[in-house]
Amino acid sequence: MSSPFQSCPASNTAQAKVQQRKLQQSVCSASLVSKIPPKGVSSAVFLKSNMWPKHQELLIKFVDGEPWRKAWVEKVVMENLQPHVGLTLNFTDSSNEAHITVSFASARASSLIGKDSIQDVPSMYLGWVDPPHGSFEWKGETYAVPEDEHRNSGFDNGATVIHEFGHALGMLHEHQNPRGKPIIWNDENVWDTFCGPPNKWDWATIQHNVIDALDINTTNGSNFDPQSVMIYGFPGALTKNMPNGIQPNPNLSRGDTNWLRKTYPKEGSVWLSESYAMEPAFDIDLRNYIALNILVVIGFIIIYKVCFVE
Repeated sequence: MSSPFQSCPASNTAQAKVQQRKLQQSVCSASLVSKIPPKGVSSAVFLKSNMWPKHQELLIKFVDGEPWRKAWVEKVVMENLQPHVGLTLNFTDSSNEAHITVSFASARASSLIGKDSIQDVPSMYLGWVDPPHGSFEWKGETYAVPEDEHRNSGFDNGATVIHEFGHALGMLHEHQNPRGKPIIWNDENVWDTFCGPPNKWDWATIQHNVIDALDINTTNGSNFDPQSVMIYGFPGALTKNMPNGIQPNPNLSRGDTNWLRKTYPKEGSVWLSESYAMEPAFDIDLRNYIALNILVVIGFIIIYKVCFVE
């Protein structure tokens, strides 16, 4: 599809170059979240249809990489994502039937969405993993991190790992969320930025990856959450309603964790809140829930006898 604007001038202006440098640090480079679907197919289909079965064990295998990178990715996933899902995330080196396969041998970060991960090997590229400075410990071992290791936007908590594994669990980019008060794009400025390097996208790709909102009827999720780890960082010039722009976020937001807990509930848990967009996550053990209700009933009985029964 041809662009409605003039031929790409982005690389010819200082402002555009600044925007490009910012965006290069804050987006999933190359293929963003999955293979670009055929024309007319909305990326929203990847959300509902690509969820993993509840309570499933997901086998995750590295196809290459140094020991410290593997250990860091496993640590980030197990400490940041595993506590919020009723899936069992199991890293393995031996399985030939892994659900998610990870490669470090590319200068990009991208992942297929949810169950699409089983279609390709590798299903995820982690060209950078945002490690801490110096060293870290995992499973009783200390791993040294190379001094010149790249960190996306300066983050050192594994933000890119969290983001890409969010995709692998079925999460899509937050900037395309149609709920709440979504971003109103300045289409011409978006075109000027993304048609030039490092992306060099045509108009159809820019629309698919940036501008087009997801189909509200085929997606699950919260209202637009600018604190989501799944959002891009954008300069304000690319929007019409966010003059200060959007900063990339290195951690799961409350909305992210609520969405994950509702989508992949743990066995024996009860979800007490239907509105989970920006609400605390109230999934608790079933036995504690029943015991709490019994205590409440007993309390009411005692109050009734004291106040109304002579």
